[in-house]
Amino acid sequence: MSASTGADDSPAVFGPMKSATLRDRIAHQLICAVLRGTFVPGQLLPPEEALCEQFQVSRPVVREAMKTLVSIGMVRTRQGQGSVLLEDSSWNDFAPELLLARCDSGQVQGVLEEVLEMRAVLEVRAAELAARHATPDDVSRLSDHLAAMKASTDSTERFLAHDLAFHKEIVRLSGNRLIFKLLELLEPMLISARSITLEHQPLPSGMLSGISEHEQILEAIATGSSELVGTAMARHLSWVSGRVVNS
Repeated sequence: MSASTGADDSPAVFGPMKSATLRDRIAHQLICAVLRGTFVPGQLLPPEEALCEQFQVSRPVVREAMKTLVSIGMVRTRQGQGSVLLEDSSWNDFAPELLLARCDSGQVQGVLEEVLEMRAVLEVRAAELAARHATPDDVSRLSDHLAAMKASTDSTERFLAHDLAFHKEIVRLSGNRLIFKLLELLEPMLISARSITLEHQPLPSGMLSGISEHEQILEAIATGSSELVGTAMARHLSWVSGRVVNS
């Protein structure tokens, strides 16, 4: 669709929604449409009336969905003027809604690689610091998380939850509150990225390989050697990255 000052005559590019989570699903379709180039920066998205007709929902539902696009910096909405698409430089790339839409639009590969690069920058250093501070009780807690991962290979959701808990505990043990707070702020996006990454792996063999990687990290922390832990964490994240890139 070419740029225009309005979008009242836009074709029906969306389907009717029949889910209990209408707001989120409509927002997802809108974000995917933007990523696929249906709209271009500076262009007005279809007005509420047109979206209500295409999605077959009420105005309040459309307004709530549009709030999601506003919250991630994708559109700017002004009363009586409509919603205009903004340049991607203003988008919040950490928003899980955007990450999931990139996945469904076939544009997630590069983003996942960047997420893993970011994790390597933060988590390798955090793991090195954790090795200096970890007590036997701390190692025991990490061991419990690892045991829970081993017991959860039949459930992707539980496995991911314990995987995240294992890594969060390591970051907490680093003693660096800023790294911990930063990763907490990014947690929704990191959870989504982990879920998508796991989809790139054969299951349950991918989970079992991941468990082996975590065992090596735990063993390195137990030695108290920052060098060994840093190497183990870097190797683990490199392994995950390799699975994503070569999938």
